[in-house]
Amino acid sequence: MPIKGKRKDNPGKEDRVNPPHKTRLPVTDHPQPPSPVIPPVIPSDTDFDTRILDTGTFNAAMNVLSRAFDPILQTKAAEISNRHSYHLHGLLTILEDFYKINLFSSYYQGNAAK
Repeated sequence: MPIKGKRKDNPGKEDRVNPPHKTRLPVTDHPQPPSPVIPPVIPSDTDFDTRILDTGTFNAAMNVLSRAFDPILQTKAAEISNRHSYHLHGLLTILEDFYKINLFSSYYQGNAAK
């Protein structure tokens, strides 16, 4: 009988071999991809290119941007938006009630026809 706490000898234990742990291959330096080549901008006579270079369009865009960041105009836009959402909510409430009435009236008309 083996002594308590010790394992019994296993003669076949040496024959069993655990597979080796996976080893990591050393990381090699990868070649750097070539830098992207951006073609030069060549102005042409197409309508699209002249619109881009149009100073009137540029000035109009800058005016819109200046208004978008103007705090006075932002508060006015918020007030208008709140008023519209309030009226829209009221209109949707009325339409919802009308839809319910219309829905039930068609239900009762359908039963009357049967």
